[in-house]
Amino acid sequence: MGRDLGFEKYEKDCKQIREENEKLLEGFVKHLEKSGLKEKTIDQHYQNVDVFLNTFLLYYEANTAADGIDMIGDYLGDFFIRKCMWSTPARTKQTIASFKKFYAYMETIGKVTPEKLEGMHETIKMFSGDWIESVRAYNDPDEDWDWELF
Repeated sequence: MGRDLGFEKYEKDCKQIREENEKLLEGFVKHLEKSGLKEKTIDQHYQNVDVFLNTFLLYYEANTAADGIDMIGDYLGDFFIRKCMWSTPARTKQTIASFKKFYAYMETIGKVTPEKLEGMHETIKMFSGDWIESVRAYNDPDEDWDWELF
């Protein structure tokens, strides 16, 4: 029986990316501590970004944190709504705030370009209302939720 070398490469890539993510998250936490945020707020930002980096970005393919700046719409507009049982409009807003802080940090350490950061902000500006409405509708048992509307 042949080995699936594609899967082995994926697993190896994911392991390496998780190690890189751990370092990025440690730096992010230190960055947030220096900014004077409370420990509870820092922990929330950490958790929001950790799920994105180490679950979503590695779910289908081995995507890096830098790749993720172009994928937040896929996460907040679909995956987060359906796969994260804690998804609510308020948590969507919190997660958006976490992404803004994380990718601003990534820009300061040279992992994403200012142009990519600006593009992410434009995406958030254009679609955050849709993401929030989608999660509200998805979680409302009285709503006749139609995925095609969003």
